[in-house]
Parts: sequence; structure tokens; C-alpha cells
Amino acid sequence: FRGSSGRLHRLGSHFDIVKDYWFAAGLFQAPRLRSDWDTPAEEDQKYQTLNAFFDTLFSVIIASLGKEVMKKQTITVLYHYAQYIAITLSLWLTTAGYSSRFDNEDISHKIFWSVYGVGVLGLQMHSTGPLTSPNSVYFAFFLSLIYVILSFQWLMCGIALRRCRLYCLMQTVIMLVVAAIAFAASSTPNLDHRNRLFWTLGLSYPAEIVFSLIWQEVAINTVYRDMTYEEARKETDLPLHIQFHIDRFSTLTMMVLGQLAVAVVWHPEDGFGDITGLYVSAGCTFVSLVSLKILIFDIDFLDPEDHAIRRSRISGLIWLLIYPAGLACLALMGIGMALLVAEAGAINAVPEGSLKYRQYLTCLSLCAFLVIGTILRQLHRTPFVRQLRLYRQYERAILVGRIHTIQSSVQILAAVIFAVLPACKVSALMMLKMIAGTLLCIIGVNFIDEIALLQTVKKAREATRHNSFDTKAEFF
Repeated sequence: FRGSSGRLHRLGSHFDIVKDYWFAAGLFQAPRLRSDWDTPAEEDQKYQTLNAFFDTLFSVIIASLGKEVMKKQTITVLYHYAQYIAITLSLWLTTAGYSSRFDNEDISHKIFWSVYGVGVLGLQMHSTGPLTSPNSVYFAFFLSLIYVILSFQWLMCGIALRRCRLYCLMQTVIMLVVAAIAFAASSTPNLDHRNRLFWTLGLSYPAEIVFSLIWQEVAINTVYRDMTYEEARKETDLPLHIQFHIDRFSTLTMMVLGQLAVAVVWHPEDGFGDITGLYVSAGCTFVSLVSLKILIFDIDFLDPEDHAIRRSRISGLIWLLIYPAGLACLALMGIGMALLVAEAGAINAVPEGSLKYRQYLTCLSLCAFLVIGTILRQLHRTPFVRQLRLYRQYERAILVGRIHTIQSSVQILAAVIFAVLPACKVSALMMLKMIAGTLLCIIGVNFIDEIALLQTVKKAREATRHNSFDTKAEFF
């Protein structure tokens, strides 16, 4: 008995050695759901580094498209940028939808992600140039390859997990259809057809959502008609791991925000004519960069329970559809600011282009970003209001809700100002100063609700000290 105990102890010690490694559960594993309807709060972030790696590749594609807009400041190039950014973000959203539902670290998944990475690198190599260039053909071909890989992976998940079979079959069909469209775009010699097919690919993610909703409704009313609607919906859908999905969006947003850093580190190798304008404009852009980072990530603490995806199905779908548009606007704003810094510093290597074009590009993209950001805020539940009501702080909840409305109104007002600013006769340096100052004002207004929350914290601490406050107030 003692010998058996010792062997078991040694076996446990050996298991402890490998339990945190990717192969601990075996080299080949069945697909594993990150979360299901009965485990909505399950946390699992093992794949975060791999997903961050692919987010980096996608951000490089966005940066490559941005450099093309900087070199050739024309409406035609901007049209090409919009088309390719839509295709890139649709692919990223589709991939994020898979990785936010399934998590495995076995050999088969490592092979899958490796081949997927080859396809993304192919997209990166051929993301520039007009539709008439050979790059567009290879770009569409690699896109088709990626969607075929995704369809195969969805099919494998459906075969392995009976619980997910219907949903995975639907996704397999969608991926194959998109792959066929991409292959048709790569093989057609007709540029008009290729242009239409490219826009179809750019709208593939919204089309995927619409098709999946129709598919689920048909399945609910045919295959699962004997169940209640809620039970049938759970059989035809797979929930996202909300926290993991939010983190994916946050990671890509931070990388796209780095586009603004291009404006700060513009290298004047060929010299510059205005040293004051160069450094002042770079300083203003840095202030804008930090302000946007605070506005996006640090202003509102958003509990996953208050997120639009968890709030309702409609709000979640709207959030998923318009958030990528905000990312595109953020990247365009970085391009415009880089050009304005070059203009203000009289950098000799600045690409030729109209100052009005650069100003409209910067201001209108910032205007659209603020409008989209305001809509996204309204889709979530107001931060802390639910918690304040839960702990019977009703007056504070009403106050925070009103402050939130004021903050959203200020953002819309700033968006209107930026929309009309290019029509005014201002220099590039003055425009950068106005952008930085306005963003700082928005940040200041958005910190007002923190004052109300700090008062709640103070009250809770005092009441707890005197043992006269509800114990739930310890949350604050």
C-alpha cells in the first residue's frame, strides 16, 4: 500500500510538471467550447497570445493600406482603402467569432492556425495596388484559401461535437460561399465584376449575421418546433465568450490606435523647414493620441454584464457591426494627422496633396469616430447604474445616468465642430491644436461621473465604519 501511495505521489508530481503546458491534455483533443449557455461566465484566456499575434498581422495590413493613402492622396486611393479595409475587418470578425467560441491547444489546431497565418501573410503581401494590378488577384486568392481553411475547421467542430452540429454546419456553408466569391474575384478578368465581388466580400460579415439569423429562425420553427423559443435558440446558437471577445476587440483597437503614433514619429530624412511647427504639431498629436487612448479604454469601466452583447441580441449585433467602422475611422484619422504634422513642419519628403484634402480626411474621420463612439456607449447599459440600483443608491444612479447623457451630448457637439472645421481657413498646426484641445475637454467632461462615484465610495466607507450601512456597499 505504501509503495502504491508513493507511485501515485510520483505520478502526481510528474503531472504537475506538464499540467500548464499546451500538450497536457494530449496531442489530439476534441474541440472545446470556451463557454456554453450553462457556463456563461467561464474564464479561459489561454489563447490570448496567439490571437494577439494574428491581431498584429491584421494591424500591419491596415498600416500598409494607410501608407498607400499617404503616398497618393486621391479619392480613388481612398475608395480602394475603404474596400480593402472592409474585407480585412470582415475576415478578422469572422475569425474572432470562431476563436471566441472554441479553444484548443492540440496539434490539429496548431496546424490550423499555422496555415491560417500563411494565408494572412499572403493578404499582407498583396494588400496594396489598384484592382488592375496583379496584387488584387493574389489578394482574393489568399482570401479564398483562408475561408476554405475556416470552413474545414467549422466542419471538424461540428463532426466532433453533436451539441454544435447545426450551428457549425451553418458556418461551414457560409465560409464556403464566401470562399467561392473570393475565388471568383481572383479568377475573373472583368474589373467591374471584380470590384462588385470585392465589395461583396467586404460586406460578408454583415451578410453572415443576417444569414445566420434566418437559418436559426427556420431551424427553430422546423427542427425544434416542439421546444420553447428560448430552448430552441440555445440549440441553434453558440454563445460568445464575452470577456474574451471584448479583449480581442480591445487588442486590435490598441494596435490600430498605434496608427496615430506614425504622425508623431514621422522621419524628416530630407529635412524640414519649420522646426517649431514640427515639434509643436508632434506634441499636439501625442496629446490627441493619449486622449483617445483614455477616451476608449479608461473613461468607462464596463462590466461584462452591462455590455451590449449581454444586454440584448439586437444591441449586441449592432455593436458588432458598427465597431469595425470606428476602427477604420481611427486609422484614417492617424493618416490625416501624419500628413498635417508633415505640413506644419514643412517636411521636404511630404507627399504632394491638397491641404484641404488632409484636413477633411482628419476631421471627418474624427467626427465619424466620435459619432460611432457615442452610439456604442448608448448600446451598453450605463456604467455603474445597475450596481448603484442594486445597492439601493437610486439618487446616485439617476445622477450618473444624467451625467452620461451630458457626456454623450458633448461628444456629438465636438463631432459637429470637427465636421465644419475644414471649411474654416485654418493652418495645419492650428487644426492640430484645436483637435488636441477639444479631445482634452471631452476627457475632462467624461471624468465628472467619477466625482459622483467617489462621493458614493466616501459615504459607503463612513457608513461601514459606523456599521450603519448595508453590507452590500462594500462593493464600492
